[in-house]
Amino acid sequence: RGGDPQIIDDPVFRLELDAAIDALPDDQRRVVGLLRQGFLTHSEDPNIMTISKMLNCDQRTVRNRKARAYKTLRAALEGDV
Repeated sequence: RGGDPQIIDDPVFRLELDAAIDALPDDQRRVVGLLRQGFLTHSEDPNIMTISKMLNCDQRTVRNRKARAYKTLRAALEGDV
């Protein structure tokens, strides 16, 4: 889609994005869902609830799941899948 920053406001694109997220494996879908809700992957502040803490996994695991999810979503939304 050419990296158009306005595309996120397109209702058709939002439907495609939501469908692509729904098709992700559960672990990746949970990470993306929490990111969409504004949670951080990690924080040095022990009082901040992070995705790592919520999913009870290492921050590297969260980063890997996020990277795999984004790669899959990018391919799906660009029509490569």
